[in-house]
Amino acid sequence: MQGFDLSAEAAATQTGGRRALPPRAFRRGAGRTLKVLAATASMAGFAACLAYAVLSFGGLKVAPVLSGSMSDLMPIGSLAIVKPESASRVHVGDVVMFSAPGYYGHYTHRVRSITGTADNRVFTTKGDMNSAPDPWRLRSLNGRGRVGKFVADVPYAGYLVEYAHDWRTKLCLLVALCLGGAVIVLRRIWRPAARAHA
Repeated sequence: MQGFDLSAEAAATQTGGRRALPPRAFRRGAGRTLKVLAATASMAGFAACLAYAVLSFGGLKVAPVLSGSMSDLMPIGSLAIVKPESASRVHVGDVVMFSAPGYYGHYTHRVRSITGTADNRVFTTKGDMNSAPDPWRLRSLNGRGRVGKFVADVPYAGYLVEYAHDWRTKLCLLVALCLGGAVIVLRRIWRPAARAHA
């Protein structure tokens, strides 16, 4: 009676040329993938922190764009970059970031008109995509007051900034860090045991 060859080569031939990936090779591949992902995430985080530090050092401010009132200039989800500017140096047509009186948060709209005197300037703003001017009026007495004058925007970066403040995002990052730490610890524990059995 002819026996069966159960060697790896024969098994690969009988299954159409496919060879099962050894568990050790699978673990090595998974470990390398995790290392690449961790390195990529670390580099991205470092780059974001560095960019934020450079902007802050240069006196610039950033804020996410959460509405489409200026979508012709800054799409929703962009990160608006502004520099502090004295209200006395703001002109009609400038795009500025400000805190609207009686409203929550920051707005980045275009200056539509400036009335009053040099000592008491009144600014009217409007979003480019809005049909009517903003309901509020911004006032500058004796040239005092500052706004953020628009410099540039970074597409999609506003989503990252906005989600980073969400507690669910922070929880997911914490869980990911804990899982990553657990994987590293377990690998260090299992590796000596695997070598002892080899």
